[in-house]
Amino acid sequence: MALDTRIWKKITSTLLCLSASVHALPPVTYTVISTADTDTPGTLRYGIHQINAGLIAPGTIQIHSGITSITLAQSMMPISSLVQAIDLNGNNLVINGGNNLAGLFMQPFATTIIGNSGGTPVSLTFSQTASIGGNGASGGGGGLGAGGGLFVAPNASLTIDNNCLLSLTSCSAVGGAGGVTDFFSIGGGGGMSQGMGGQGNEFSAGGG
Repeated sequence: MALDTRIWKKITSTLLCLSASVHALPPVTYTVISTADTDTPGTLRYGIHQINAGLIAPGTIQIHSGITSITLAQSMMPISSLVQAIDLNGNNLVINGGNNLAGLFMQPFATTIIGNSGGTPVSLTFSQTASIGGNGASGGGGGLGAGGGLFVAPNASLTIDNNCLLSLTSCSAVGGAGGVTDFFSIGGGGGMSQGMGGQGNEFSAGGG
């Protein structure tokens, strides 16, 4: 599946506006020490969740030495304005979505730096990540598939330091299928990323 051209244009326009300087990263508030994708201490998912919820002070998520690959069990958690930086810390990191799960999603007004305190140039690669819109139900439209590898929402800002490379490999964004019209009901549209439209009935439409 090819990367949605609209999303690629968004990614391209975003990357062209990135600063070329090395930034001083905010203090480290959480360190990723596990390659698992679970909501348990030590994982990337847990760190994003804790910072987004305000349970850990805003700051930098640092990748511990030796963490080079994370295979997603769910689509990545959205990055909020509380996640100020992701420090690769000298690691080349690959996040794999198995052609079914979405990669980095920047929420509106999030401002995040992907940096590298390790000095030697490194890369962050999203491989086979996919944003697949949910299918509509009973005549509802298919959901938007947006940002299979990287989605930067309006008013969000992502900065890639010049000793880091952001790479998208075999990522895709695919809209969901429209639902078949039902004489008695109007189904809701599919959700943005794998959320299905609700089933309507003769009295009301289903929600997306």
